[in-house]
Order: sequence, then C-alpha cells, then structure tokens
Amino acid sequence: MDFDFKKSVEEYLVHLSEVEGYVKEAERIRNQTVIPAINELRYAGRYMSEIYLALISGVHSDNSDDVKVVIRDKLRDANFSCLKAKHDVMDAVRGQLHADYMVLRKEFTPSVVRKTLPKHDDMLALGKEIDRCQTDSRKDRDNIDEHYGDMFKNYYPKVLEYLSLMSDPLTIESLHSECKSNRRKSLYTAAGIFLAALGLLVGVAQLLKGP
Repeated sequence: MDFDFKKSVEEYLVHLSEVEGYVKEAERIRNQTVIPAINELRYAGRYMSEIYLALISGVHSDNSDDVKVVIRDKLRDANFSCLKAKHDVMDAVRGQLHADYMVLRKEFTPSVVRKTLPKHDDMLALGKEIDRCQTDSRKDRDNIDEHYGDMFKNYYPKVLEYLSLMSDPLTIESLHSECKSNRRKSLYTAAGIFLAALGLLVGVAQLLKGP
C-alpha cells in the first residue's frame, strides 16, 4: 500500500501548530469564543490516540496493509478536524465582533457608538469583507481552506484588535462620557425650550391683560 506515514504525520503537526496558535490568540481576548474550535482539536487528539493503538496492534498483525488503512483514515480524520477547528476560529471571532458591537449599540445608542468608538467605520467595513469571503468560500468548497487562509492572513489580526478595543476600559469610559454629555445637552435644550415657552406665555398673558 502506497502510504507515507511520516509525511502525513508531519502535515498534521503543521496544521495542529497553526490552529493552536490562532486559538491561543483569540483565547486571550474571548476565551469562550473558541470552545467549538477546541472541541475539534480534542477530536483530532482522539484520532491520534486511535492511530497509536493501531500502531501497537500492527506490531502483532499479520496484515500490515489493514493497519495502514486504519492509520491513513484516522490521520485524514485528524487533519480534517484541524481544518474545521481553523474555520471555527475565524467564524467565531467574526460572530463575536458582531455580537459585541450590537451590545454596545444597545447600551450606548447607535449614534454614540458611531461617534465615539475608535475606527468604527473601518471595523464595519472589515466585518462586511469577512462576510463576503465566507460566502465565497461556501460557494467554492473545493478551495475552502485557501479562502480561510486568506482571511487569517488579511483580516484575523484586525478582528482581534477590534475585539480588544471594544472591551477596553478606556473605550467603555469614553462611551459613558459621551452618553453623559448627550444627556446634559438634552437637559439644557429641554430647559431652554421650557424657559422660552414660559416667556412666551408670560408675554401673551400681558398682552391679554392690556394696559
């Protein structure tokens, strides 16, 4: 049977190292976000354990080709789990970016967020670009990992930057300050309108009263 065990394992280890790096980066900012990816890596680890057991049984097997088939299939499954984990990381941080943004809009109002959140427009543009790439990847499943590779290369660091920015205490403080300022302006405006109305009523009353 034509099967390069060493090469397949090396490819798996490269995939695993790459995905673990992405997971650790996201985990530092939003540890709950990457749970689906971590679960996929656990599946990959289980497949590797099954490969180990197959290797042990292969020592005492009269049919080494059967053992190689098991190992080949389990390595394929392990690699596939790594790829799914990689895709899960990108999908998760993109979803988290949208969720965090909507929370800020709900808490501080859209106008305050739009005015105060640093790089607001750039962040929204990035989200739309990732959405487009994800849609393209699903239309081209034969090359889906290439699409995700491009997303990690071009967008992943920025997504993490914006996630960190939206949870930064300085950002939250700025949003609170802008809300307080808006409330003061609203009170001043309301007070001005009230005084103007009061003055108008007094003037009308004096006119009605006559000389």
